[in-house]
Amino acid sequence: MIESKKEIKDLELIKKFKDSVLNCVNLMAKFELVEFFDSVKNKLSAKAIDLNVCTEILNFGMMMGECVGELTLVINSPSPCLYKRVLILTIGHLMVKLFNIEDKEKRANSIMARVYKHVPNGSERLLSIIALKLDSNLKSGLRYESSEVDTLNDNLSLLFKVYYYQPKCIDRLNDLPILKWSSILRVEQIKYELNTNYSQIVSDLHLIEKLRGLEITQRFIQIVKSVKIEDLLLKFIVTKFRKNEWDLNDKVLTLIETNKNASEWIEVIKKFDLESKSKALTRSEVIDEMKRLEANGEINSYVKKLIERNETGKCIIELCLDKLDTVYKNGSSLFSNMKKKIEEYEKSEISEWTKFIVFNFSGRLANISTGEGKSLITIWTSIAYILIKGGNVDILTSSEILAERDSLESREMFAMFDISVTNNCDSLANADENVRKQRYSNSMVVYGDIGSFQRDILLSKYFEKEIRTDLAGCLIIDEVDSMCIDNICNTLYISHQIADLTYMKHFYCLIWHAVNNQDTQEYTEENVQKVKKYVQSLMDGSYFNYPSNLQDFVNRRLEVWINNAYVAKHHAEEGNHYSVLSMGKKSGEAVINDLQTGVEQLNTQWSDGLQQFIQLKHLNRLGEESLKAIFMSNYVFFTQYKGNIYGMTGTLGASIERDLLAKAYDLDFFQLPRFKKELNIKQDDWLVANKCQWLEKINHDVD
Repeated sequence: MIESKKEIKDLELIKKFKDSVLNCVNLMAKFELVEFFDSVKNKLSAKAIDLNVCTEILNFGMMMGECVGELTLVINSPSPCLYKRVLILTIGHLMVKLFNIEDKEKRANSIMARVYKHVPNGSERLLSIIALKLDSNLKSGLRYESSEVDTLNDNLSLLFKVYYYQPKCIDRLNDLPILKWSSILRVEQIKYELNTNYSQIVSDLHLIEKLRGLEITQRFIQIVKSVKIEDLLLKFIVTKFRKNEWDLNDKVLTLIETNKNASEWIEVIKKFDLESKSKALTRSEVIDEMKRLEANGEINSYVKKLIERNETGKCIIELCLDKLDTVYKNGSSLFSNMKKKIEEYEKSEISEWTKFIVFNFSGRLANISTGEGKSLITIWTSIAYILIKGGNVDILTSSEILAERDSLESREMFAMFDISVTNNCDSLANADENVRKQRYSNSMVVYGDIGSFQRDILLSKYFEKEIRTDLAGCLIIDEVDSMCIDNICNTLYISHQIADLTYMKHFYCLIWHAVNNQDTQEYTEENVQKVKKYVQSLMDGSYFNYPSNLQDFVNRRLEVWINNAYVAKHHAEEGNHYSVLSMGKKSGEAVINDLQTGVEQLNTQWSDGLQQFIQLKHLNRLGEESLKAIFMSNYVFFTQYKGNIYGMTGTLGASIERDLLAKAYDLDFFQLPRFKKELNIKQDDWLVANKCQWLEKINHDVD
């Protein structure tokens, strides 16, 4: 007999219920769920809940675990909306477990109260999705840091607004992690506010919001709502803003807000934009730009107190700059002789000028665009630190070449303040430890790459070289993201040579020959074992002549060497992973490339035979493998400065990267706007299937 669809559905529901009951029974001994189970059973018997709701409540009981007693109290209470209250209590419990912040109970209770207030009765499916998403995050081991708690709070607040007029959006939300809901929700909100289905306008506004901030985008939307404007005209204007052909700012919005004739907006904006992009930003405009990104989770939220304006309309930064102006205009002794050159001032005079400036934070990183003077800011930050706090400064660059160049180019400016500067990684320094020791002791500012600083710390600590006795008081970093995020797990090893390892060259040559044989030239686990068996047979036949004390070493390394031979053959790419030098003493040799910066790492080698197989690949002179003795990771190096880290980059990253840096190194952040408006135009991205289509697209755009 063929069962009806309803019967099949009922059978599936009963099976699901039985599974939930069995799961609860298995957990009873652990969490004492008997009372909870009886309460649910009584509600089911009294027909206060149906079988489906009963099943869901049993599942939420398992999520509550040892706190299931709280759920039992809710079930036994006579209050209405039982299922809704069960869901909200479960969500609150999951949030407390997920949040990795100090006041997690308080934050969770605050969010729970808002959920109960704003989610209408009958929205249990929405609450169920939220609970299941949080439970999934918890089971995966994810924990929410401060910025993620803020993101969850913002997403739920936005959800309650959007759900009121677009309840169907939860179908799409169900396919995304809860922390990624904002994009869908914000798009739906913009679509509703503008009363448009023109997807291009909505997506462009959403992108503008990410780049320019929520406040200014929302103001633009409110202005558009207040006038009658055709979709095509609005699309044209929004596209101009999105491509950065026109700059969206408060002054532009004020202009169009006072002009209710939308057809005139294009000429008004075009004229103003042309005039404004030729001027440098004023002090007040710089602060206005910074305030665009001060909302929770945005980069300037960390310095909100510095850019928050008081009743006089000025923030701390502006008041500080005003004070500097006053010192200058009132004829301070520092400026008593206007003809006096800056290098002729005494340190005590300069200290008078800077005495009200205080480094009262542990460390700070700045997002500063290329071409905005990061090198000068590095120099002046160093000078300010030395004059105000005293001590020495280390300046970290991404390569030895940059360190040598910057130390030479900055020397004249540091000399104005009687501050000596050097580097620890030019050819003289690398060749002689005594040169480095003298430079550290005689210089207040030292430029270098991270490996050079780590090298001297390890040599001083473990080899009693006394190259450097103490670290500088602070570290200033150029390109923070490259060294502190991309290469956070990189480690410097101080290696040493063992004479007996020269015998290993025979193994490298034989393995390289074997992996290039016709029957074993492709990498497979079977071929690795074939090569290994072949080499071992030659070892047993006394083909190799090497010291017996290396036998265990060879046995442990043999399979690793074979695998790395295949890596050198098939995966290590010239021009990507390494470069072959074309000039100098090392001409023809293969050197490793830093994949983040593209800088050639002249003093770095791959381990476990990989370097030797690259040498064989390019017919270089075959060197011995070095063994690692002592080491220091990038992370450990940065923590040596105990939070006294200042740095700059053009790409500081999103809130997740900032959270990582803040937690690892005790830092905060800010973004400095460009001193002039950007003139570049952001063109649309295109994804094509092949190179021919790519070239055709370029040709079409050029024409």
